[in-house]
Amino acid sequence: MPKTLPVEQYNTLIQSEERFRTLFAKSTDAVQLLDEAGHIIYSSDSVKNVLGYDPSEVLGLRPLDYAHPDDLPEFKRQYARLLKKEGVRIDVEYRVLHKNGSWVWLEATIVNHLQNPVINALVGNFRNITKRKEIERALAESEARLRFMAESMPQKIFTADAKGFINYFNPQWSEYTGIPIGKIRPETFGEILHPNDYEENIKTWNQSIATGDPFVYEHRFRAANGKYRWHLTRARPMRDAKGNIISWLGSSTDIDDIKQAQRRQQRLERQKAVLTEQRRQLVEINKAKDEFISLASHQLRTPATGVKQYLAMILEGYASVPVPDEIRSMIEIAYESNERQLKIVDDLLKVAYVDAGKIRLEEEKYDMVRLLKDVVREHDSVIRGRKQKVAWANKPSQGTVYIDVHLMRMVLENIIDNASKYSPEGKTITLDVEATKKHLIVSIKDEGVGIGEEDCKNLFKKFSRIDNPLSAIVGGTGLGLYWAKQVIELHKGKIAVKSEVGKGSTFTIKIPLAQQTTAKAAD
Repeated sequence: MPKTLPVEQYNTLIQSEERFRTLFAKSTDAVQLLDEAGHIIYSSDSVKNVLGYDPSEVLGLRPLDYAHPDDLPEFKRQYARLLKKEGVRIDVEYRVLHKNGSWVWLEATIVNHLQNPVINALVGNFRNITKRKEIERALAESEARLRFMAESMPQKIFTADAKGFINYFNPQWSEYTGIPIGKIRPETFGEILHPNDYEENIKTWNQSIATGDPFVYEHRFRAANGKYRWHLTRARPMRDAKGNIISWLGSSTDIDDIKQAQRRQQRLERQKAVLTEQRRQLVEINKAKDEFISLASHQLRTPATGVKQYLAMILEGYASVPVPDEIRSMIEIAYESNERQLKIVDDLLKVAYVDAGKIRLEEEKYDMVRLLKDVVREHDSVIRGRKQKVAWANKPSQGTVYIDVHLMRMVLENIIDNASKYSPEGKTITLDVEATKKHLIVSIKDEGVGIGEEDCKNLFKKFSRIDNPLSAIVGGTGLGLYWAKQVIELHKGKIAVKSEVGKGSTFTIKIPLAQQTTAKAAD
């Protein structure tokens, strides 16, 4: 006869079983017992919460029978390991078919108690982890998207843990530094950062880690070619729901071009300041020059003019006593010297006025041919005194131009006078006037000593004096042609010279016509 348990012991066992059944029934996890072949011989009521089935619907089934085909190979491998030995435990995650037809994720823990005389079964705990898996999948997809974005951006992206240890670099770091991405580590930053920026960079980073304040720093990174470029690095902490820092996200943007532009701007501002100061000084100098013009006009020219007048009066016999011939010759020399002095003062004043922009043209319509004839007529005695003559290359044309007659007369006098002074006796000065559609061209050609090619380049500059056989005899300030050029340009015209040493020079003046008409022959 089988041995029976005492009533008290039997009741204790019944109570214990009831307690465990109640515990299993109230658990959110499904608890199942499986025989050695893997068939379910017991299932807690909570299997309905986990898989939607009543306990009776799963009895006799095997978990392997409703596992997802993709998860089945791993499940079988783990299950085979479970059967090898008493007490072996497996933890496996796999998908099973829910009663509603959907696939749900289970987290299963199964222990081999087949050799236990009391249990004699495989004991499994099954938990529905579908929501957790969905969250993990969403997180993985989000991380993949973020990683894709980080690896697609031109900036250099990095992440760090809560303690500031950098744990991710995007590929742009490797492209810039030339260091393989797997070998870029926090300790390699000593090779990347400019030595002058390293210490302060680390100090600022550690301060941000300690305080949680955003990290913002400008520093230089060494490129693969060994050159350093400026970068702006920003990093902000990511916090959990309680406000605790869980990680840092940072970016480094190349701002070297901006830095270079800023430096250029600073240089330009410094240059602007220098130019402003120079302009102020030039204004002061110009003011002083204006004052000099006024002084020279009144204090230099006026006394010299007085001397000229008194010397002229003595020479013309206004003195109460006769002037001896010896003294007269001295007075004549003094008169001529005074004339030269006045000429120098006049030249200086003319140049000073034109440089100061104080010359204003009083233009009127005038016939340039007529003006040339007037100038030649006024110089006729001087030219004939040198046994020279003036000729026209062609029958002169009439060309009406807008000119300041007084100033243009002085320009023509200067050029014709030079043509005569720098030509030997018996030579000819040839004049020509030609009208084009838009301009009047005046040519004054001499047969004088001529000018070398290099000297022609400096002829219209201030104080330009050309060494030639007649320069010592003729004299001059070297300001006449400079002043003439300024006056011609005020008329929106041009003056030029062509010359050959020993053969003479040709000065050409080009002035806009008053109106676009063809030239007519003069009467």
